[in-house]
Amino acid sequence: MKTITTRFAALLLMLTAVLSLASCDENWWNNYTDSDVDGQWRIVEASYGSYYEQGDIWNFYSNGNFTASGPELYEEGYWDRSGRDLLIAIQSYQYNVRARVRSYDGDYMVLDVDDYDNGRYTLRLVRENYYGYNKPKK
Repeated sequence: MKTITTRFAALLLMLTAVLSLASCDENWWNNYTDSDVDGQWRIVEASYGSYYEQGDIWNFYSNGNFTASGPELYEEGYWDRSGRDLLIAIQSYQYNVRARVRSYDGDYMVLDVDDYDNGRYTLRLVRENYYGYNKPKK
């Protein structure tokens, strides 16, 4: 009986440890607001197959407007937020880009993008400006 109790206790301890290490807080993004995304963001890395390139600029305006620009690129549209997803409608009233925020740290974010016109890709962005003033110096 003592052996069964010991094994059960060890199994319960292992199960608790595994669940505590495997769980992640999916609600971390709920602490942020739309204004945390507002601003000008420069793409510093784009995965293979991305429609956008390193150096392209994304602007998220507080009124919901969105622009993307680069050497041979200019797009206008609208953006909104739904949970961890940034929804972007480019030259349309339907969202054609869904960008899941994988990581966010104020001036840096990683997006896993489902672009309904151009496929799936990942973007790393760095904030360039908060509207009206430059990025704070560290």
